[in-house]
Amino acid sequence: MLEHLLLAGALSVCTAGPDRAAEQARPAPPKGVAGVIVAVGDDRVELRQKDGAQVTVAMVPGWTLSYPADAGVDALRVGQFIGSANRPLGDGHGAANEVRVFEPGYLPEYGTHTLNAPGSIEGTMMTHGFVFGAEKSGGKLALQVFYPGGCRVIDVDEGMKVHVSVPLERSLAKPGLAVSAVMRPGADGVMRAARLTVPARP
Repeated sequence: MLEHLLLAGALSVCTAGPDRAAEQARPAPPKGVAGVIVAVGDDRVELRQKDGAQVTVAMVPGWTLSYPADAGVDALRVGQFIGSANRPLGDGHGAANEVRVFEPGYLPEYGTHTLNAPGSIEGTMMTHGFVFGAEKSGGKLALQVFYPGGCRVIDVDEGMKVHVSVPLERSLAKPGLAVSAVMRPGADGVMRAARLTVPARP
């Protein structure tokens, strides 16, 4: 329930300040891949794609497995790591177009930057960080989202659908399972995925 969320005054408050989100270095674009598992290892997964081609996906140590589910804003909790595309409302403040709650252990990226993806509305920001506090007011939930180097207040309409990644035991990732993955470049420039996503609960 919303009342179970820790209110902003009880934790460090994300105060409004100059919105430097657009000045942050935009991460290299991710690359998606999907297919049926052929083989699984700690550092790589072999997939057979729809066209029959086999591809090796390098994996981040400790990678996770999850499936997507829809929920309401009452699913949001302090301590969760979230991603939100949001419209700028002013200094350090945005209005959520969407909110995604990631499973524990999956931290795709940190910070706020301009979203430059096909189909995205011009000026939209993308924020990834931990929820440190929240305050309900006027039919909205104002989330305080913290990340290294800053924080952002994101307003979420109480009627908004929240996308939640539900964790699964990694042992379920076996040959024959259809999955997708999003790869991002590491410090060494190698594209790796930090999780596999199953289309629906197995």
